[in-house]
Amino acid sequence: MASPISTSLLENFSVVFTFLLIFALSYGALEVSKVFKDKKNIQATIAIAITFIAIINSSFVRIVNMILPWAALILVFFFFLFFILQFMGVGQADILKAMGGDNFNGRQVFWWVFAALIFLLIWALGSSMGQDYLEDGTGVNGSVKVSEVGNELADNYDDTATDSWGNNIGGIIFNKHVLGLFFLILIGVFAIANLTRDW
Repeated sequence: MASPISTSLLENFSVVFTFLLIFALSYGALEVSKVFKDKKNIQATIAIAITFIAIINSSFVRIVNMILPWAALILVFFFFLFFILQFMGVGQADILKAMGGDNFNGRQVFWWVFAALIFLLIWALGSSMGQDYLEDGTGVNGSVKVSEVGNELADNYDDTATDSWGNNIGGIIFNKHVLGLFFLILIGVFAIANLTRDW
């Protein structure tokens, strides 16, 4: 059945959109940093060179294409969340106070956004290159293929030595020892936060 809105043709141009994004970000960074003062032609040349170097690397393009939809989704979610809150009558000062307390200075939001971007970057790196590295070898000398030994070792290592990268990561994250350690760290964080707070 034909769809009135089809994005399959746009997928062929994803490299063009990635090119434009990387060029805009690198040119903007050079413009803001004022490294070359007002020499826009030098800034544009360097931005184009950075963009071409990035586009040539297919792994980098895959990582950018995996991060961007999620980053856009997070951005749209928070935009509409603030929009709905302000539409319901909550003032901007109240929203900022709820986000960071009485002494809000933007650092709290910066660290939350920074942590989310780091998480997205790690996820994109793993999703785009994890299976390739897993199939190349064990990481010791590259001579032993995981597909040869993974399934036999899976029973002894809580399903973290299979030939599927996604299954290995899932087995590690949801391992009872890792979850227990995460729970203890979470308790420690809340304990330190409550002990150091001014009452």
